[in-house]
Amino acid sequence: MLQAVRWVNKAIQRGVDVDTVKELRPVYPFAATVYQQELAVPQRQQQGELFQEEFFVAMEMLSAIVLINRNLEARDACGFWNSLTNPITGLAEVEGENAQCYFDALVKLRQVHGVDGTFPSWNDL
Repeated sequence: MLQAVRWVNKAIQRGVDVDTVKELRPVYPFAATVYQQELAVPQRQQQGELFQEEFFVAMEMLSAIVLINRNLEARDACGFWNSLTNPITGLAEVEGENAQCYFDALVKLRQVHGVDGTFPSWNDL
């Protein structure tokens, strides 16, 4: 596993999104650019090296964001809600009675972000 972390650190530094996701399982290859961009930030903060624990946490969060965004793109409210409330997502106090409000707000946000090709981020959630 440490070898995979080293591989990903090098791929992020080279800026090659396809290589970034090559050693990762499970990841969503359609979102290679998201993984590349979002993993580069903590890597720079750690002087060019992601460590195993933070790497795994970041991967879980990014994969959750990717699934949420995919459901938003497909306008799949049920899939969105399942992804949003999944414990891996790590969101607290997500209230069922606000599900449609969350969905509508994030669909609108995704439309705004979609203009420049970016997904809503963890902070947007």
